[in-house]
Amino acid sequence: MSLKSEEIWNEIRPELKARVQAHGGMKPISKEIGVSYDTLRSWLNGKNPPKFVEMLELLKLLKYGNFGDSLLSAVLGHSGSGEDEVFWVNEYDVTLSAGDGRVNGHTNIISRHPFSADLLQEIAGTLDTSQLGLLSVVGDSMQPTIKNGSKVLVDFRQTSYHDGIYAIAIWGEARVKRLKFVYNGMSIISDNESVYGAEVLHKDRMNEIKIIGKVIWSAGNF
Repeated sequence: MSLKSEEIWNEIRPELKARVQAHGGMKPISKEIGVSYDTLRSWLNGKNPPKFVEMLELLKLLKYGNFGDSLLSAVLGHSGSGEDEVFWVNEYDVTLSAGDGRVNGHTNIISRHPFSADLLQEIAGTLDTSQLGLLSVVGDSMQPTIKNGSKVLVDFRQTSYHDGIYAIAIWGEARVKRLKFVYNGMSIISDNESVYGAEVLHKDRMNEIKIIGKVIWSAGNF
């Protein structure tokens, strides 16, 4: 979904207002981002929305969505141009294991995060975010490609069997793994090979795995 910066601001302003108070109030926050107290108060009261880049700096400072620098990078995209249009991507309460396996949660939307048009076009080839989602990763088996605690962007359209990194459901667990097709089935690979060995799923057991979607981006490290 595409939204202009003013629409985004109106949606997230109540939460940011609460976060400003939790971080010590408007006086220290205004100093951190280099604006006057009155300017920040005007922003938070909805009288005069901030400029797009100013809004992003405030999101970064308050760690909106827990992305920090990676969120800012995602919103601006690689050009860093600060385009005045971004697209919301849903985050779901599903945890992917990058370890020995972790049972996933319910697929409820818990947050939404803005991405720039140019970045989405580059990594997903679409601006339709209805088939994209952010999922959390716990574990170190995919390091250094995907770090423990990362959020990954998954393309739910890509559920065919091809080599690559995927979010998968297998044996009652939701995982993130590298898949590689071999002559007798599928190799389920952890990039942290010194700690975790590969698993081979024989071709007559392929019905035991479900492809949730392909991992196309990870905050900060993919």
